[in-house]
Amino acid sequence: CYISFFGMMRSGNHAILHFVYRLYGNPKAFFNNNILYEDVKNNKHNLVTKKYIRKKNRELMLISYEDEDVSSIDYDKVVPNVNDLVGNVDRHINMLCIRDPFNTFASRMKFKWTNGSLGDTKGIVGLENMVSCWKVYAKECLSLTNNTPNKIVVNFNTWFAESNYRKSLAESLGQKFKEKKWDSITKEGHGSSWKQKVITTESLISRWRYFKDDDFFRQLFQDDELWELSFKLFGKIDGTEILR
Repeated sequence: CYISFFGMMRSGNHAILHFVYRLYGNPKAFFNNNILYEDVKNNKHNLVTKKYIRKKNRELMLISYEDEDVSSIDYDKVVPNVNDLVGNVDRHINMLCIRDPFNTFASRMKFKWTNGSLGDTKGIVGLENMVSCWKVYAKECLSLTNNTPNKIVVNFNTWFAESNYRKSLAESLGQKFKEKKWDSITKEGHGSSWKQKVITTESLISRWRYFKDDDFFRQLFQDDELWELSFKLFGKIDGTEILR
């Protein structure tokens, strides 16, 4: 199986990526945080055992991207050497990950304030463009736009909160659900919260409260379309109405 994974930075990408990675047996390979249309073998973040790097017919080839405009990607050209890497696969999936905008934006702001940047990857969307980028993902996830072929959408909020949702995701990939250690994470990625020892649903859906009085943060939510899309995907998130 060949999976291209797309999500905004700080959307729970690495937790879901590792969940998917653990579903499959060897040989498998994970190329993290790639640049569109570039050779993934040059990526310093790849997670792949050397003896598998040249193997074809892997159980899984997982390639992730952050902050890409999923409404304008040429999906046939995402990886220029894909046939050499993948070999004969029975399925190609484009997986889209989305998290509610309140906690996505708060997490990105906190990360930038703590680290001084949003990472070292080209193309990362700055704070000023978060709203437009999130709306592109939301519309594609809701199929209001349909640029992404062979699409599987992962709602991070629901994935974390509901075991049945995780089971359904595994089954949609044709894999057996493994609840044990589902909440562990890859070693790759910059400053993921999933490296903490204890993660609770409350902590993941309430991070926006840290910035509730911040003028810049509040201004991000003066957008009626953003609220409409968020409600369609996540329903009402308690307390966020104070940001309107």
